[in-house]
Amino acid sequence: MGNILILGTSHTTDMHAYQSDKIEAGNYYCKFQDGELTWPEYISSKLNMNPIDISLGGIGIETYATRMLSIKDDYDVALIEMPSHYRHELYIEQNKIDYKRNYLLDSEFWSGDGPWSEEVIRYNVSDYDCGEVTLGKIDRVNNKAKIPLSVTDFKTSIENIAKHNEYLQYDKIYATMTMINGYLKSKQVLPIWFSWNFEFEEYDLTDFIVVNEQIFDGTFKDYVRDHLKYNHDDVNYFGDGCHLNSVFWRNLVDDFFIDFIKRRI
Repeated sequence: MGNILILGTSHTTDMHAYQSDKIEAGNYYCKFQDGELTWPEYISSKLNMNPIDISLGGIGIETYATRMLSIKDDYDVALIEMPSHYRHELYIEQNKIDYKRNYLLDSEFWSGDGPWSEEVIRYNVSDYDCGEVTLGKIDRVNNKAKIPLSVTDFKTSIENIAKHNEYLQYDKIYATMTMINGYLKSKQVLPIWFSWNFEFEEYDLTDFIVVNEQIFDGTFKDYVRDHLKYNHDDVNYFGDGCHLNSVFWRNLVDDFFIDFIKRRI
C-alpha cells in the first residue's frame, strides 16, 4: 500500500459542513469530524493507498511548492488541483521568537490549525469591503505584530491585485504547474492533475496527465452545469453556493478518477 499526495484548494478539502456560515450547509458536505471520509480520502480508499492530504481552503498556487516540500514521507502518486487565480496571501511579521529558516517547509506549519492559520491572511477582491470575517483575519495577524497591518494598507493591497491581468495570472499558474510537474517526475512520482474551474484549454499539456481529458478538457465546474445539469444556485447541489456537495463529488470520483488513476499506477 503506497502513499498518495493530495494537493489543492477548498474544492479538494470537502470540509465545508463545519466552515460555512449557513448552518444548513452541514446537510450537504462531508461530516469529517464524525468520521465520514472526505472525497480525497474516498479516492485513496478506492485505490488502496494512504492519503497525505495537504489541501487548504482559500490558498492557491503560490503555496503549492512550499506545502509539497514540507512533506518528508515518500509518496508514489500526487493528485493535484489546478487552482484558479483568485487566491492571494499576506505573510505578516509578528513579534515572535520561534521564527526559523525552513519555517514554511515544515509540515507542522501547514497542518490544519497550524501557524499558517494565525500568520497568513488569505484574501481576494471580495475582502475589500472588510466585513466581520475579513476584519477578524486582520486582527488575528496583528496579534503581537511589530508593525500592525492597517485596514487602509490592506485595502491598498487588494486594489493592487485587482489591477492584475487575468490572463497573465493564468500564465503564471501554468508556469508553476509545469515546474511542479517536472519536479515530481524527477522524484519518480506520478503527477495527476484535475481542474474544477481552471480553464486550461490554451496551454500545452502534452507532458501532463489530466483527469479532465475525459470530458474534452473542460472544467468539472462547467461539466456539472452543462452536462449533468447541476444548478449552482441550488443547495441540493451546492450547499454553500460555491462548493459541490460531497455526494456529487464522490460520483465524479467514481466516474472519472478511480479507473483513470488505476490505469496509470
